[in-house]
Amino acid sequence: MKSLVLFLLVVLASYGVGQWLSHTNSTSSTSVEEKSYDCDPTKETCKIDNNISLEFKGEVSALTPFLVLINSDTDRAESVELIFEMQGMEMGYNHYILVHQNNIWQVQAILPVCSLGRNDWELSVKMKYADKIKISKFKFSQAN
Repeated sequence: MKSLVLFLLVVLASYGVGQWLSHTNSTSSTSVEEKSYDCDPTKETCKIDNNISLEFKGEVSALTPFLVLINSDTDRAESVELIFEMQGMEMGYNHYILVHQNNIWQVQAILPVCSLGRNDWELSVKMKYADKIKISKFKFSQAN
């Protein structure tokens, strides 16, 4: 009987701690800013802000590696991530974390293949800062 009571106390304490941690994380002061841009990074360098630009280097087509560069002269993001998706299509994990060196964030990326032959991607550039997250979205199409 004592072990059952002890077990129930441990379960209740774990639940209480989990609820407290969940509440602590949900009330953080991080804001999220999301903006869509009318720029095709497969055809031109796209401006995210006055001092941030997005550029694809190399041939951009499905299953062909290419370089993604984000130049940020004065920007102080803590991390930068890319996510390639298609609206209404589950394409697996297409998430890249960029490496920072000399004001340039970069990563070698590969566009996912759609089993239906679609080629309309959406790229989300997620830049994390101490107090906010900026998500910049770009839509583009490319021949397979």
